[in-house]
Amino acid sequence: MSNMTTVLGREHRKHDPSHQVDDGQIVDVLDRPERVDALLRGVRSVGTRVVAPTAHGEESLLTVHDPGMLRFLATAYARWSEEGRPGPVIPDSFGPRGGPARIGADASARVLAGYYCRDTCSPIMASTWSAAREAADLALTGADLIRSGTGLVYGLCRPPGHHAAVADFSGFCYLNNTALAAASLRELGRVAVVDLDFHHGNGTQDVFWADPQVFYGSVHGHPDRHFPFFSGFPDEVGVGDARDTTFNLPLPDGTDGLRYRATVDRLLERVLRFDPATVVVSLGLDIAADDPVGTFDVGDEDLWHLGRSLVALGRPLLVIQEGGYALARLEEQIGAFFRGALHLPAAAS
Repeated sequence: MSNMTTVLGREHRKHDPSHQVDDGQIVDVLDRPERVDALLRGVRSVGTRVVAPTAHGEESLLTVHDPGMLRFLATAYARWSEEGRPGPVIPDSFGPRGGPARIGADASARVLAGYYCRDTCSPIMASTWSAAREAADLALTGADLIRSGTGLVYGLCRPPGHHAAVADFSGFCYLNNTALAAASLRELGRVAVVDLDFHHGNGTQDVFWADPQVFYGSVHGHPDRHFPFFSGFPDEVGVGDARDTTFNLPLPDGTDGLRYRATVDRLLERVLRFDPATVVVSLGLDIAADDPVGTFDVGDEDLWHLGRSLVALGRPLLVIQEGGYALARLEEQIGAFFRGALHLPAAAS
């Protein structure tokens, strides 16, 4: 492939929470607007056409998400404020897992926050909904471009999305950008989602758990130690007709680039056996050695090889941005990945 298109929006800048709660401590938010600036510099350095997203209706969101969660996200900050609570919206109580949970017709924003949100690291501000909606539109616009014949598309999404499930959200994610794009691309045939973020994409797995038309595969830090903790084990394979369309490959702390690449190769072998019409990649640069939340030793050369290996699948490729928080390194990291995808030299000349 000799060219690429990047889809980029502006609303993400308005989602700039003052803090989050992590391990019981009030801390700075890692998902900063400056991430997009660095990533954009990186893709511009390899050559890309940049386009704005087009708006997609709520019906597109309903292909993946529960309407109750969508209503909550759209109104959460206003309701929280009306109840006299200082922002941002951060829950302090959580609904039960693995069993029935009820919410009353007149449940407060505090109750709804604990019902739909699964952590204290996904604060909601006044403009979070507009930023999340635009990120979803970025991904859906990327899918539109793939349908129109563009072979390589980058959705520069922020906030990220792969921890957003059908009816809950967490991990800096509110709407599942990758899942929305994959659901849209099903009309072209089977879709493979390749998740290369350091953290398991529990939300994407949840969305397609029983869908035989979508393969979900992930290489990630082991859930015994890393968020989201409760999913991403190798014995999670899907159900019914979708059995064996989920493939998880957790790796230990300290995994180096060669082992990581070999593990991704195992995943891509399964993708080829599935024989998808299109491939959607959840790309998290928190797999890289310099990232403050990851524990892998993946370097720029490894990222170059990943880009090249994904393009070698020979399918239209939509890359959706997920994590990656080493601000000083993001430009070089995303540049390395797309130099590989574009068959450019591994090091910038």
